[in-house]
Order: sequence, then structure tokens, then C-alpha cells
Amino acid sequence: MSTSPSSVTRAQATIGSYQAAIESSDASTHSTQAREIKKPPYQQERLVEFLQLKAEIESLLEHLQSMKQQNLELSEELAVTERL
Repeated sequence: MSTSPSSVTRAQATIGSYQAAIESSDASTHSTQAREIKKPPYQQERLVEFLQLKAEIESLLEHLQSMKQQNLELSEELAVTERL
């Protein structure tokens, strides 16, 4: 059974394209794996948690400042009433 030169060329081209696709896939997989190593899968969850905690801290600081201001005002009122 003889094979024509054109069918051999087409087979080689097909094999070449499959090899290129496999190499490209391997390179893509390695770069994806490298990114996954650099960026853990839980990073987004941690970022959301961090932002929620940051907002809670800011809220608590505002509340604390408000309480300090009220305490200062009450202390001043008490000092004024004691002088009378």
C-alpha cells in the first residue's frame, strides 16, 4: 500500500498542529498554575473579610470619638455646675 506525498504532508501538518496545540495548552496550564501559586484561591474571600472588618473598625472608631466628645461635654458641664 503506497501513500501519496500529499497525504503524508497533510498528516505531518495535522500532527504538527496537534503538537503545537498540546504545547500551547501545557504552557497555558503552567502559567495558570504559576498564577494560582502566587494568588491563593481564598484571596477574594479574605479581601471581602478584610474590607468588612475595616468598615467595622472605622464605625467603632467613629462611635468611640462620639463617646469621647460626649464625655468631654459632660465633664465641662459638670465643672461649670460645680463652680456655681
